Amino acid sequence: MASAQRLPRLFTAEEYLRIERDAPLKSEFVQGTIYAMAGAIENHITLNLNLVLAVGPALRGTECRAFGNDMKVCTTPDGLFAYPDLSIVCGDRRYHDARKDVLLNPIALFEILSPSTSSFDRGEKILWYQQLPSLHDYVLISQETPRIELFSRGDNDLWLPKVAIGLQSRLTLSRVPVTLDLAEVYENLVFSSPDAP
Repeated sequence: MASAQRLPRLFTAEEYLRIERDAPLKSEFVQGTIYAMAGAIENHITLNLNLVLAVGPALRGTECRAFGNDMKVCTTPDGLFAYPDLSIVCGDRRYHDARKDVLLNPIALFEILSPSTSSFDRGEKILWYQQLPSLHDYVLISQETPRIELFSRGDNDLWLPKVAIGLQSRLTLSRVPVTLDLAEVYENLVFSSPDAP
């Protein structure tokens, strides 16, 4: 999620969807509050494209399908409606309604971290996403340095973290045939930190 700004009153999920579907800009919904999303910057856009180019070919010939950042995901009807940077669903797709623009059963979700949303993506959002019975992988991608974090659902619904750091690293998802090569994911990225490669 890009930088967010809070709008003042509580809304129902139905009101949010009615507003959102006619709005020129994206917003996310968290328990009645609508957060307007700011536009993405160059590194976020580059990472998003690289991610699609890495994941798409890996899913060819499988029952899995990837959706870009225009597909909303709903955790619970009164909880969270969000726009992950990438979603993967395998098998039958389940949607919130006949519009088919709100996915209910992703198996993997990807978020590109930005300074303004990193704490939300790592904190409250992961707790909402973990309520999805279908979800097995949650991937966080840093814009500041080549670092990808993977949280995978294990036995007894325990979420296990893995971290890949550096352009020589790779990370494989637990339930879909996707391996992220950090050199590919971070190709053409300009790092702002002097410590980053």
